[in-house]
Amino acid sequence: MDKRPAMVTQAEAEVLARAAIQKYLNDCNLQTTDDAGNALMKLVSVAGVTMAAVAGGAEAVARLEATAAFIDAKFGTLPPQAPKVVQ
Repeated sequence: MDKRPAMVTQAEAEVLARAAIQKYLNDCNLQTTDDAGNALMKLVSVAGVTMAAVAGGAEAVARLEATAAFIDAKFGTLPPQAPKVVQ
């Protein structure tokens, strides 16, 4: 029987994801909010393609569409804000 540790909790996964995204954005040497948007879109794109490779295209599309709907419902009417990049 496989004795690997259980996957981290959703809260722990979010902490890890935020730290990885912060490092990625810092490493991208962003100059403008457009730079941030482009870098984040590349991250989403690579994550989506990776998810499709692991879980299948239909599952990846369904998850990304659900995420887009959540973002639209929560932030759709808010003006953009510059991300806080910590060096």
